[in-house]
Amino acid sequence: MMSSIAVGVPLHNGMSLERNPKTSLMHPGVGYAVFDAQGSIVRLNDRAARILFGEGATHEQFIGLALADLFPDDWVRDRTDAIRRVQTSGKPLLFRSICSGVQYITWLIPGAAEDGPDGSVVAIMQQVAGSDPIRDLGLQDVPLVEGEVVDLGPLHTLTPREVEVLALLGEGMSMKEISQELGCSLKTAEKHRGALGAKLGLDDRVKLARMATFAGLTRRDARRRRVVVTPPEIVVKRSTVNVGNN
Repeated sequence: MMSSIAVGVPLHNGMSLERNPKTSLMHPGVGYAVFDAQGSIVRLNDRAARILFGEGATHEQFIGLALADLFPDDWVRDRTDAIRRVQTSGKPLLFRSICSGVQYITWLIPGAAEDGPDGSVVAIMQQVAGSDPIRDLGLQDVPLVEGEVVDLGPLHTLTPREVEVLALLGEGMSMKEISQELGCSLKTAEKHRGALGAKLGLDDRVKLARMATFAGLTRRDARRRRVVVTPPEIVVKRSTVNVGNN
């Protein structure tokens, strides 16, 4: 059933996805979830389960569970604050996050009667590369909330300065431009690049730039609080909620 609130959700590949739970569940690149007013999971497709809980996760494992019981407090607070903002305003917003070193943009949309109980919020999640995904998607007029807690995945070992250098490489800057941007000597900038390359096992500037672009790194991310999100140990539970698989 089509929701009573018709919201076209632009996808990174130029397609548009109407906020239709059945369509969202079937699209292989889109995670779909519904959270109730308390932050518990009402609906979930398998793609969203993998985004939130890691490869191998399926929707049946998590229906009815609360995010607060599954993840670190700061990680949950980022998301519940955004959910509450949608509940209070009644308007959609975009939430940017980095999970396991991958950037995701999530549409948070007020739920309709067929989505879940009163106060429910629909979350439609998609992986998006690039340091300015909102511009790339043509969504500059949509309110954006950036998660202040990041899970950098394989980039977790980098120092804040090394993250900055990697982010600027991803923006296409030369080492000379990076040194000027950071207010340091070219030699110092090269030293940071060498150190981060050694940690990541990459010495090719182009490959490093691609990694930064994939993660959507920005200089702001260098100063955000970091967590390592470990997929929760969950006993598979049976659910009567009717959702489909990806």
